[in-house]
Amino acid sequence: MRVEWGKLVAHTLLGMYPSDTTYVFLAGKNYCDPVITELRKCGHKGHISTPMKGLGIGQQLARLSEWAGFGFGRHTLSDGNPDEIQEPEAVTNRVHTSVA
Repeated sequence: MRVEWGKLVAHTLLGMYPSDTTYVFLAGKNYCDPVITELRKCGHKGHISTPMKGLGIGQQLARLSEWAGFGFGRHTLSDGNPDEIQEPEAVTNRVHTSVA
């Protein structure tokens, strides 16, 4: 199933971007490997970065939180109620995404 999904993702990317595009995959090995395998098989010549590879899900979430600017463990509970998680102010001002 993941191999077929990886092929679909890789061919979609190859159809949208030049063959020397740099890709950064923010996912674990099970999701990155099928896509990367197919990209390389189809002659992708650009750089591929997998900064989450080898990390457990907790480590991945901590790293993403850190990169997003609110750091791991800075969320707090209001009055001990887990349904009322307080996020740091202006998180939306610190998280930016772009597609090259």
